[in-house]
Amino acid sequence: MDDGQILQRYFDLLAHKNAKSLFAVESGSRAWGFESATSDYDVRFVYWMPQDWYLSIEARRDTIEEIGEDDLDFAGWDLRKALGLAYKSNPSLHDWLATHLVYHRDNAWFPEFHALCLEYFQPYACIQHFRSLAHNNFLDFQDKPTMPFKKYFYVLRALMCERHIADRLEPAPCRFEDLLREYYPAGEVREEIDKLLVRKRSDTETAVSAIVPVLHHEIKRLLAQPAPKPPRGEPKSKDRLDDFFRQVIAS
Repeated sequence: MDDGQILQRYFDLLAHKNAKSLFAVESGSRAWGFESATSDYDVRFVYWMPQDWYLSIEARRDTIEEIGEDDLDFAGWDLRKALGLAYKSNPSLHDWLATHLVYHRDNAWFPEFHALCLEYFQPYACIQHFRSLAHNNFLDFQDKPTMPFKKYFYVLRALMCERHIADRLEPAPCRFEDLLREYYPAGEVREEIDKLLVRKRSDTETAVSAIVPVLHHEIKRLLAQPAPKPPRGEPKSKDRLDDFFRQVIAS
């Protein structure tokens, strides 16, 4: 499926909901760069509704989701929800903003939205998220003879994201390759990762691998040595997020 077909399906979906697009990107394994031969297309987006939609006593659904039979998985957040998550420095939102696989961006409003997300970025919260993600994905397989290919990459990417944020106090890159270049430019760990990448890209999404001792050892080493956390930042005012929200829906 090409980008044009995906974009058309996306705009058809929003038109059906009477919504406008702030941005839409590819997320998950395709954006990270370790998709398998059977990976879905995970389209993630932020949208806004007409002003009157927000002026109601009813609590309305703040997400749009559609899973098709053609490997297309759409999931998006309403702008008010997205700005609330930006205030909390939601790691998934920062991941969407970092991807190079972009389907659409609203030229008028996306640049300011992106700048606000960076302004409210909290390294402490994101480091906590990636450490927990790595630990939980590894826990069920650390003592088993096999492990799903994708779990190796989920764990390793999360651990490198944790390190990057601790080292640079900025959101982590989306692409796995960029993180590998930063933390494993060469060496035995990189060689084993490259071998797994070749195998994963030619296999199914649910394929498993025999335990790779070098990678298992490296994961356990990193889990035992958490990246240093910066201090928690002081809570910021939500005023700038509120102002942006009002401007967009008034437009």
